Amino acid sequence: MVSVSSSGMTTRAKTQRVRGRRCAVTMVEMLCAVAIVVILVSLVLPTILYVRESSRRTACQSNLRQIGLAVLQYESTHSALPPGRDAAGGRDHSWVTLILPQIELSNIYERYDFTQRWDDNTVSQNRVLSETKLPLFLCPSTIHNVAGASDYGGNYGSSLSGLSKGFGVGLAWDSGVLLALHTPSKTEPRTVAIGSGQIIDGATQTFLVLEDSGRTAEQGGQWANGQQCFAHEYPTINEYRQQGIYSDHSQGANVLSVDGHVSFLSADSDPYVIGALATRANGEVPEPPASAPAG
Repeated sequence: MVSVSSSGMTTRAKTQRVRGRRCAVTMVEMLCAVAIVVILVSLVLPTILYVRESSRRTACQSNLRQIGLAVLQYESTHSALPPGRDAAGGRDHSWVTLILPQIELSNIYERYDFTQRWDDNTVSQNRVLSETKLPLFLCPSTIHNVAGASDYGGNYGSSLSGLSKGFGVGLAWDSGVLLALHTPSKTEPRTVAIGSGQIIDGATQTFLVLEDSGRTAEQGGQWANGQQCFAHEYPTINEYRQQGIYSDHSQGANVLSVDGHVSFLSADSDPYVIGALATRANGEVPEPPASAPAG
C-alpha cells in the first residue's frame, strides 16, 4: 500500500510539473503571437492610411470637377464667367453665390439677397444662408470647422511670374480668371467679369479654382464671402494656411483648370510655373502639372 501511495504521489507530481511546463509554453506562445500582430499592424497600417487618403484625394478631385462644370454652365448662360468677388457697396458676394442654381441649390439662391452684404442679418437672411454647409465645397481631408466653410477658392492671379501686385486692370490680382470687381485700385478698377475667350494663355494652362483648405472666417474661408478668392503669392504651396494654395493632402494640392480638368500640383512645383498657370494672358509657356489619376 505504501508503494502504491508513493507511486500515486509521484504520478501527481509529474502531472503538475507537466502542467506547469505547458503553462509556461502557452505564455511564450501568447507573447510571440502579440509580437506578430504588432509587426503585421505596423506593416499594414501605412497601407490602410495611404488607401484612405488616396480615396479622399480622389473625392476632392471629383468635387472640383463638378464645380468646374457648374462654372462653365454659368458662363454658357450669362456669356461671362462669374466675378470672383463683387465688392460694390462693400457687399462682397462670392462667385459661389452666383452658381448656386448650377449646383442644384436654387432654393438658397432664390432666398439670397444680392442687394445686401453677403453676411447681412438685418434686412435679409444672408448670414443664415451663408452658414449652410455645402459638402461640394469641403475637401474630405479638411480640418475645417467654420460655419459655411469652403476649401476651394477662385483664382485672382499671381505676381510670381513678374506682374506688379495689386487689384485693377493690368495688375497681378486681376490676371487670373474669377476676378474682383469694384475694388480700390492703382489703375483702372475692373467693373465687368471676363469670358473664357479672354484666356489667351489657354484654358488647359490656366487655373480656375484652387484648394485653400482650412482658412478661418477672418481669412475669407466661407463660400459666400467674396474674399475667399485669392492670389497665390507664396513661393511654396501647403506652407501657409491663408489665402494661398493649401491642402490637407500630403505632397501637394488639387487644382482645377478652366477647361474643367483637375490636376494634382506637387508641393515641389517651381514658383514661376505656379505664377504662370495662375495668369490668363501674360504669355508664359509653363509646363502644366501632371494630370490627376483617373477615378
